[in-house]
Amino acid sequence: MKNAAFHRQIPVLPVADLKATIKYYKTKLGFSEEWFWEDTDAGCGRNELFMLFNLNPTLLDAMLAASAPLEIIWIVEQVDDIYAEYTQKDLTLLSELENKPWGMREFTIKDINGYAIRIAEPLENE
Repeated sequence: MKNAAFHRQIPVLPVADLKATIKYYKTKLGFSEEWFWEDTDAGCGRNELFMLFNLNPTLLDAMLAASAPLEIIWIVEQVDDIYAEYTQKDLTLLSELENKPWGMREFTIKDINGYAIRIAEPLENE
């Protein structure tokens, strides 16, 4: 009998505009495999990372009114290459690429909806 196991988390993030969000993730962040469900939901992916979105501008506005943005962490491989790719695009960079004391090499961008996306790779020998 197999043991219970968790494998990934895919939150459904509220957005103000589904088409603009998917376009941003494809053209700016290199995602593909887009899909839409009626006029309410959409998603896209890059490698094994998938993002799901729900059209809910009211909830997004409430979240943006908070004192700090919602942070999302993407665990990646070759963070230096991704940083080089993303700094060539017109993205809002919230923090530069650096080694963090908690054992990650990471940088942070702000996406089209105001989410702070930390893009991180575990440091070796940590």
